[in-house]
Amino acid sequence: MLTRDLAACIAQVIINRSELTIPLILAKLEEALLTQSASARFVDTAVEMIAYAGNEESLREISRLMQIDERQFGRLVGRTLDNAANWRNPFTLAYRAFALADTSLHRHTAEWTEAALKHPSAKRLWAKAILERYGRMPGDSEWANDSIASRLKDGGSPDLRLQMDALVRQPLDQRDK
Repeated sequence: MLTRDLAACIAQVIINRSELTIPLILAKLEEALLTQSASARFVDTAVEMIAYAGNEESLREISRLMQIDERQFGRLVGRTLDNAANWRNPFTLAYRAFALADTSLHRHTAEWTEAALKHPSAKRLWAKAILERYGRMPGDSEWANDSIASRLKDGGSPDLRLQMDALVRQPLDQRDK
């Protein structure tokens, strides 16, 4: 049985050494899935550990799991992006997800961004990711091709563009004062 203290230690190792731990967890998980000896509890625990780090390594490995069974593991994309908010900007991670060559990963990331952006605080996080990515509000052609904006149902909306422009400009205006 896993104690709370041991679970906390394991979580810290996963977060701080994900480049080592996540591939190991995935290897054991794949081995168990292929031999069909994995208990549901083991699978659930292992995939949550992979998603917990909330980083690009998590997304890469979840992409591999989705190749085995997208229906079972696709939900982990959203979990990973949600977990990312604990340590980093999840929209920066979403941009990285779109840079990976996996259409299933892109679809699940787009679903997550669509849902997340219904909250005003998420728009502020996206604005920070835009500023980090472009250094300013993207121009018309950049906006039209932006990995996130171009996948949103209202991505072409002038209202959304104006909202994001205002949010991106806030830190720039404060810096110029």
